[in-house]
Amino acid sequence: MATVSGLGGVGKTALAVHVAHELAADFPDGQLYLDLHGADGRPTRPEEAVGAFLRSLGVPEDGLASGLAERSAQFRSLLSGRRVLVVLDNARDAEQIRPLLPGRSGCAVLVTSRSRLGSLPNAHVVELTAFAPQEALGLLGQVIGGQRLRAEADTAAELVRLCGHLPLAVRILAARLACRPGWSMDLLLDKLSGDRRRLDVLRAGDLDVESAFRFGYDQLTPEQARAFRLLAVPGVPDLSPGAVAAVLGLPEQEAEELVESLVDCSMLETAPPDRYRYHDLLRAFAQQLTPDTVEGPQAQAGPAAQADRPAAVLTRLAARHHAETVAALGPSAARAALPGADAASRTVAPHGRVDYHGIGALVGQYAALLEPPRLDLVAELLLGWAPAPKPDPDRPGAFLPNGAAAKAGLNRSISDAGWGVFLTILHAKAESAGREVTAVDPRNTSRTCPACGHVAAENRPTQDTFHCTGCGHQAHADTVGAVNVLRAGLARCNARKG
Repeated sequence: MATVSGLGGVGKTALAVHVAHELAADFPDGQLYLDLHGADGRPTRPEEAVGAFLRSLGVPEDGLASGLAERSAQFRSLLSGRRVLVVLDNARDAEQIRPLLPGRSGCAVLVTSRSRLGSLPNAHVVELTAFAPQEALGLLGQVIGGQRLRAEADTAAELVRLCGHLPLAVRILAARLACRPGWSMDLLLDKLSGDRRRLDVLRAGDLDVESAFRFGYDQLTPEQARAFRLLAVPGVPDLSPGAVAAVLGLPEQEAEELVESLVDCSMLETAPPDRYRYHDLLRAFAQQLTPDTVEGPQAQAGPAAQADRPAAVLTRLAARHHAETVAALGPSAARAALPGADAASRTVAPHGRVDYHGIGALVGQYAALLEPPRLDLVAELLLGWAPAPKPDPDRPGAFLPNGAAAKAGLNRSISDAGWGVFLTILHAKAESAGREVTAVDPRNTSRTCPACGHVAAENRPTQDTFHCTGCGHQAHADTVGAVNVLRAGLARCNARKG
């Protein structure tokens, strides 16, 4: 027995049918196929499924056993001594398919399901993932023709990337291009480029990526559905277990069990080491499920709904990152941290790692909120507000995180306007602490050292780092240029307010 699991649209049924054709000669007594409708909200009852198989094997209606156990025994008896391949497509869970399993060797079973069916005995478990880039291009070329594919090779590669290399999405793109030979791939690329429109574009006839995802979402419990929606709020590529707990507002163990259940039903993926992420298109689907659009048993009301708003979700995540940063920087940082920071998040154990990539993405997203509730917390998080206990070449200023982390994570992921929101807070904190915040332009248009005022003429516009030949000060341009970018952003913000 083999089970194939994966998210909707990944090609589980197509693979099972292909394998069944390839193995036809190995099962001379035939093949039995049944769609169990496990993902569409109307799963076939086991007794009905066994009855369908019995009819296929020649049992008349009045010869069918009455109960499930009796029908299952009748089915196994008929398969005894035969070589038959049983294909159980779109199974909901192990309980649905156990009565459909042959009792003796000689037969084989191939099961497809969105859920991982690890509890089935002696099953070979296969998790089907999206295509590799060349596989996706190969499918596209089979439909639209190799000549057309080669003529727009770069655009074709970007098209399948925006589809997340999901087989169903690639098939839909191919169908649309095949039906419209006058379309260029650039035209379709323009339609796909916006995240909010992407799923609208990925439908053709009865093929629809959003519907495939909706079937899976509708099978979730209210707790799973809430987690699926909220984890898509942060604009980060993946989340740690601690970040997951913060987003959901749950204890870490409870949050991990919940998110693992989403992995088991192929609504989330795991990424080493110890991270959780969405398939790109599944994230786009989850982001459409805002509190205002959710209906039925998954809907939230009152305080619970307010706690699920993007501002509340991002604030919880910022508090978690803040606590991790303070823990990594040590006791001096803890003493200097904001007194208003979430007390519960201060219990985070130091692990020496700070997710600066996630912080950079979070800060830009947080600044774009209409009324960010904890700008002070995020500003402190962004620029590492903590006086260094001793001179540190990697931390030249009290407001700057260490250079290596900044280079790897913050980069230029934050808009000028977003930086501007934080300048007011940072200057107020600097004045109260008696410190001056200075920096060079991140585009290296300014070459004056913030530490001694020396003009470092050797600093070239293409360099990543600033090095002062006068006092030896070194810093990454992305970080040391923060305040100049902040000033530009603040001017834009003030102009907008005026």
